[in-house]
Amino acid sequence: MRLISLLAVPLFVTSCATVDTRPPEEIVAERALAQSEALVAQDFDTALSYTVPSYRQGPRAALYQANHSGAGYWNRTEVHWVKCGDGPEAERCSVRIWTYGSPPFSGRFVSDRGDSAPARWDTIWIKIDGQWYQYLE
Repeated sequence: MRLISLLAVPLFVTSCATVDTRPPEEIVAERALAQSEALVAQDFDTALSYTVPSYRQGPRAALYQANHSGAGYWNRTEVHWVKCGDGPEAERCSVRIWTYGSPPFSGRFVSDRGDSAPARWDTIWIKIDGQWYQYLE
């Protein structure tokens, strides 16, 4: 029994210390897409959870839903590009999301699929304590 315990401890410790070794562009693209898809779904609490902790704890967080009310007209989003600082230790990335949808009376072209020409949504993401967040002041 003692031998099993001695073997299990290193396995447990190494499994908890798993580090995401993907390039920052890939990690940020995944998080930015998840945030934008939450906005499409009108899940503002989830979308807000992707913002920097200081924003979530500040007074402007109460206005997050109102500031993103236009997302109600989106029917899908996609990451167009992610550009991060040099090297695998980048701590800041610029992201461009394409949003598709059509606000009423927008005059925008709408395809046969119901998508409009994409609108761009540019955001900044920063790394805090090993996690990526959308930077909002």
